[in-house]
Amino acid sequence: MTKEMKNRMLILALVGYIMGMMLGAFINVFAGDPSWIADNKWFFMAQLFGSGLLGAFNMAGTIVYDIEDWGLTRATVTHYVLALGAFLVANFTLGWFPMEIMLYVFIMFTIAYFIIWLIMFLKFKREIRLMNQELKEMLAKEKEGTQV
Repeated sequence: MTKEMKNRMLILALVGYIMGMMLGAFINVFAGDPSWIADNKWFFMAQLFGSGLLGAFNMAGTIVYDIEDWGLTRATVTHYVLALGAFLVANFTLGWFPMEIMLYVFIMFTIAYFIIWLIMFLKFKREIRLMNQELKEMLAKEKEGTQV
């Protein structure tokens, strides 16, 4: 990994940490009764810290999409495994979802990643088709120019 990629990963981690904390705060304050925060400051701080770490891990993990030797599928599966692992650790540590619904959470998580992969695959396929079309047009113009 180059120094530039490491620096980019650190910046992504910092941005992800901030975004994770903000999302965690939003969920804790607006998704339920915010009065519990005053009585549970340490628990609330742990929730924010955990949300921040999860955001940092997920954002820093997007660096796998910059590895030129890797295809879309390998990068997506790698990020999926990293993100799922981080989520499971955060979930079991902070008690976000009860065990009874973890199968459903896992299925939704997997479906979300599949949808992301499918959208990116179709986008790249379209871009490649357009590039090939432009290349054919350029070659046809070049061929016409040499025949005159």
